[in-house]
Formats: sequence, C-alpha cells, structure tokens
Amino acid sequence: MPERIPLCQSDSVAPGEMVRFEPPGMDPILLINDGGEFHLIEDDCTHGLASLADGRIEGHLIFCPLHGGSF
Repeated sequence: MPERIPLCQSDSVAPGEMVRFEPPGMDPILLINDGGEFHLIEDDCTHGLASLADGRIEGHLIFCPLHGGSF
C-alpha cells in the first residue's frame, strides 16, 4: 500500500474549492472537494506550464487559467 501523507483537515476545503499542495519529494498536487467527494490530481496543465490551482471550477470541470482547457 502506498504511503499516506496527511495534507489537511477535510473540513478546511469547502465543497467546490481546490487547494494546491507541494508534498516533499513529489510534484505539486491539487486537492478538490467535489460536493464532499475528494479528488487528487496533478496540478500542472497537460497542455502548458500552468497551475490548475489558478484556474476555476464549474460543476465537475476544472478550467486551465492559461488556455481555458477543461479537465
């Protein structure tokens, strides 16, 4: 089983919010609270050098701040 790394308290990320973390020895990750269901993804956009944490959430989609691509 992979090592668990505590990031934050679950109640510190409200539904519809996302928070960027930089765990030691790892690439930046983005924690997303999608209506009480939490997801972790890589923070970098796959199309360019942009942090998805600087983008926006609409429904179940995250939009890149650089080119507007959705994930």
